[in-house]
Amino acid sequence: MVFFVPVLVPFLAGIGLGLKEVLIVEAAFSVTVMLMEVPSGYFADIYGRRLSMILGAVFFMLSMVAFSFADTFTGFFFAEILGGLGISFHSGANEALLYDSLLVMKEERRYKKMQGNMFFAERVASVFANMSGGFMALWFLRFPVYMAVLPAVLWVIFSFTLSEPTRHGPPIVRKGYFRRIFTESFFGHPRLKWFILYTAFPSGLALAVFWMFQGYMELVGVPILFFGIVIGVMNVFSAIAAKFAQEIEEWLGLKWSLISIPLLFCVAWIPLAFISEQWAIAFIFLSSIAWGFSNPVYGDFVQKLVTSDRRATIMSTKSLFGRALFVAAAPFLGLAADVYDVQTAILFSAIALFVASAFTIFMLRRVKVL
Repeated sequence: MVFFVPVLVPFLAGIGLGLKEVLIVEAAFSVTVMLMEVPSGYFADIYGRRLSMILGAVFFMLSMVAFSFADTFTGFFFAEILGGLGISFHSGANEALLYDSLLVMKEERRYKKMQGNMFFAERVASVFANMSGGFMALWFLRFPVYMAVLPAVLWVIFSFTLSEPTRHGPPIVRKGYFRRIFTESFFGHPRLKWFILYTAFPSGLALAVFWMFQGYMELVGVPILFFGIVIGVMNVFSAIAAKFAQEIEEWLGLKWSLISIPLLFCVAWIPLAFISEQWAIAFIFLSSIAWGFSNPVYGDFVQKLVTSDRRATIMSTKSLFGRALFVAAAPFLGLAADVYDVQTAILFSAIALFVASAFTIFMLRRVKVL
C-alpha cells in the first residue's frame, strides 16, 4: 500500500527533479534489490526468516519516512536505497517462512493456495492504493507520501507477531555456506538450475513490458486520467489468477501449466505489437493473468526441490535472476522504443521470450521436469 506510486513522477518533478534524476532514483532501488537479493536470503537462512522479515519491514518504514521528509535528489536517492533493502530482506524469507510453517503443520500441499491468497491480497491492496493515492494527490502531492508511512508502521508491528517454524532437513553449516549452496544448486542440481533459468525470462521480460504499457496507452490515445484505472484492473485480473492458481494447475497439469505461462505472455504481447486500437488494451489484461498465475506455480515448484537449510537463499536467487534479466534487457528494449516505437519493443520482447522459453523448456524435458 504505497499510495504515492501512481503520482511518483509528477511528485518528484514538482520537487525539482528532472526525468534523468527520476530514472537514476528508481535505478537505485532496482540495483539495491538486485545486489542484496541473495545475501539477504543467505541472512534469512542463517539467522532466521522472522528476523530478516522484521529488518525488511523496518528498512521499508524508514524508506517511507525518508520519502516524507526528502526534498533533494540525495534524499530521495537514500530513501530508495532503504526501500530496496526493505524489499530484499523480505523477499525469499517470507516464502521460506510460509513453506516451513506449513511443513510443521503437515499442510505443505496448501502452499500454492496460500501463496495465491497472499498475492491476491497484495494485488487488491495495490488497486486500493493506486486509486486512492491519485485522489489524495488532489489535495497536495506530498499527502499520499505521508499516508504511505502508516501501512509501513503496521508492517513492522505485524512482523513481530510472526513465529519462526522448526527447520526441516539437514542442519546449516555456516562455513562456506553461500559458495556451497550456489555450486550444489547450479552444478549439482540441474533440475533446479534450469527451472530457475526458465522462470527468469517470463519474470524479467514481463516487468520490462509492464513499463511499456503506459507508452502503448499513450499511443492509442487513452486519456491519462484512465491510466490508474487500467493498472487497477490489471491488478484485479492478476489477483484472481493467483488466487485460483492451484485449481488452474490441477486442471492443466504441471507440464501444461509451465508451458502456458510464457505462451500466454506471447499471445498477449504480439497483438499489442500490431494493433493500434484502444480495444487491444484487453490483451494487457491477459498478460496480467499470466503474471498472477506464474507466481504461485513457480514458487511451489522451487520449494519442492530445496531443503529448509537453503530455502530463503534459493527463493532469493530465483528472484535475482528475473530482476537481473530485467536490468539487462530494459536498456535495449528502451532503445528499441526510442529508435522505432513501443510496439516494436513489445514485439522484440515476445520474440525473445518465445525463443528463450522454447530452449529452457527443452532443457527441462531433458532433465525430466516435464
